[in-house]
Amino acid sequence: MKEWLDTALGLRVILLSGGLLLILVLVWLERRRQSGRARALEAERAELNGEHQAINHSAALREEPELPVSRDSTARRPLPVIDWSALEQDSGEIDDREPRLAVHVMQPAGTPSVREQSGDTAPVTAAGILASPPTIDHWPPDAQRHICSLRLVPLSAERFTGRVLRNALQGLGFVHGELGVFHLPDNQNRALMSAANLARPGQLDPGNMDFQNFSGLHLFIVMPGPIPAKEMLARLFAVADELAERTGGALKDERGSPLSAERRHELLEQYSDLPAP
Repeated sequence: MKEWLDTALGLRVILLSGGLLLILVLVWLERRRQSGRARALEAERAELNGEHQAINHSAALREEPELPVSRDSTARRPLPVIDWSALEQDSGEIDDREPRLAVHVMQPAGTPSVREQSGDTAPVTAAGILASPPTIDHWPPDAQRHICSLRLVPLSAERFTGRVLRNALQGLGFVHGELGVFHLPDNQNRALMSAANLARPGQLDPGNMDFQNFSGLHLFIVMPGPIPAKEMLARLFAVADELAERTGGALKDERGSPLSAERRHELLEQYSDLPAP
C-alpha cells in the first residue's frame, strides 16, 4: 500500500511538472508570435508610408513641372510674379489689418509688353465669343492697394483635377490674361476679380491644366476697384460660392479659417470705409 502511494505521488509530481512546462512553452510561443506580428505590421506601415511619400512627390512634380530655360530667356521674356507670402501667416502671428498682396511684372527695360511678346490671338469665352484679356490697368498703386483674398480648397479629395477647375472658371466667365492668372471682366473688360493657383508662384496655364492636379485656388479682388467695395465683396462671395458648388470644394479666408457667415460680415465691415471708385 505504501509503495502504491509513493508511486502515485511521484506520478502527480511528474504530471504537474509536465503541465507547468507545457504552459510555459505555450506562453513563450504566443509571445513570439505576437512579437513577429508586431514587426510585420511595423514593416508594412513603413512600406505604406514610403509609397505615400513617393505618390505625394510624384503629384507635386506633376503640378509644378520644371521647364528648361535658355540662358538668354530672361532678357527676352518678362517674369510675372505673384507674391503670396504676406497672406501666409505661418509663424502664427495674425495681423488685424487686411493682407497685402504684391502683384507686379518683372520686365527688363526696353522689352515689349506681355501681350506684344505673346502674339496670341484673343481668347474665346465659354459663349464662343472672341474676347481680349481683361485689363488690370485700373489697379491702384501698391501703397493704396487693398486685397481681399479667399481660398478654394478640395473638400473630399486631396487635390482638384485641372479640368474641373478650368471648366468651372471658364463656365463663370473667367478669362486667362495678365500675370498668367484668370480674371473675371466687367462690361468694360476690367478685371473685377481674379483666380490664381494656390501653390507658388500662382500662375495657371489653361493649355496644361487638364493634365495637372491642384491643391486649390486663390480668389481675390483688388480695391479700390471699378465698383464700390461692398459690391465687389458681394460679387466675390457669390462667385466663390458658385465655384465651390461646381468643383465640390470648400471656401476659407486668407488665413485658412472657414468662410462662415460671421467671417463674411467681418470682411464687409473691414472694407466698408474704402473710398468709392
